[in-house]
Amino acid sequence: MTPIETSQKLSSVKTSRAWAEISTSALIHNAGVFSPLSKKGIMAVVKANAYGHGAVGVSRALAYSGVCHFCVASLQEGIELRAAGIPGEILILGYTPPQLAGQIGEYDLTQAVIDENHAGELAAYSPASPIKIHIAVDTGMHRLGLAWDRPELIRKQFFEERFCVTGVFSHLCAADSQIPDDQNFTLKQFERFNSVIKYLHRHGLHHFSTHIQSSYGLLNYSQFHYDYSRIGIALYGVYSSPANPDGTANLDGAADPHGAATAGVGSFCLIPAMTIKARIARILSLNEGESLGYGRAYTAKAPMKAAVISIGYADGIPRNIDETFPVHVLIQGQKAPIIGRVCMDQLFADVTQIPNVWAGMEAVIMGRDEVSGKNLDAAQMARACGTISNEILSRLGQRLERIYV
Repeated sequence: MTPIETSQKLSSVKTSRAWAEISTSALIHNAGVFSPLSKKGIMAVVKANAYGHGAVGVSRALAYSGVCHFCVASLQEGIELRAAGIPGEILILGYTPPQLAGQIGEYDLTQAVIDENHAGELAAYSPASPIKIHIAVDTGMHRLGLAWDRPELIRKQFFEERFCVTGVFSHLCAADSQIPDDQNFTLKQFERFNSVIKYLHRHGLHHFSTHIQSSYGLLNYSQFHYDYSRIGIALYGVYSSPANPDGTANLDGAADPHGAATAGVGSFCLIPAMTIKARIARILSLNEGESLGYGRAYTAKAPMKAAVISIGYADGIPRNIDETFPVHVLIQGQKAPIIGRVCMDQLFADVTQIPNVWAGMEAVIMGRDEVSGKNLDAAQMARACGTISNEILSRLGQRLERIYV
């Protein structure tokens, strides 16, 4: 077979190894769920390569649907979006060295001012034309921001001639918690933020936007309304942790236009946007007592079949899966447990109970199987690794091809 024939054959099966299918309709649906809950809509959080979904592809789909405000973590992430032609406001939430202030203006980005020293240094290095900034307010997380109880320092930034202040914001640190003490602290953060806004208004400052709610800030505290809400993990139809004590997601939402089940918290019906798939490389047989993979971590208890699947920890599949919480893949719509240690480029699944499995077949690693309608929730994998969905998704590898469907 010639190289051209090989390329044509591979293109007919989407990809040769492992890939992620991103549903743009799911992204647009999820954005539409949250947009009406803020005065001016959402700020789409597309940092960390859009939580693994592909920052440029996601931003293009959302911009096409009318979203015009985006959040990134770094100057480089902002420049990447501008270079790809993404319009609208792009807010850099993290630290940018003051010496790079010129690039903030050059690419028409908006910079978060993270403390008083950062403000002074940014102003010193800013070009003659003022750069756009949002002032971060520390209301209790003690990560980034000017202190909420020193509002005069926040007000001062509005009079810096090198700045054009277009927003004031804060970040909630326990909005996902159902513990009463955490809920009380979250309400205190809202109260502190509101006191800053009222102070600025009393001193004649009105022309700036406000935002404090990220995904769980809106999911759990939708009674509060600000100009924007910064929607990250929920934009992708995923919750940070399983909704139920048994580690499963709620599946009580409305149906997605393509028939997928949706995860709902209260009245929020979200559609997972990503499905990760990989090809089976080989089917092997093991006798009772034979071991499998690195460290001989799995031993067959009886004669069995195992599939070697072409995806591993270099693609972002965690190596530290706790066997206490079994993680499965879907093959022909049936669950197959992952066994043994995840390798850099492959993993193993027990397919003893699944007939007619062959090399080249697709396996669903995470997300929805079109044939059966079953869904493998990212939060379940996260639970088995002692982490949250945000980490699982954001560390997905670059060689995992993203296909927008």
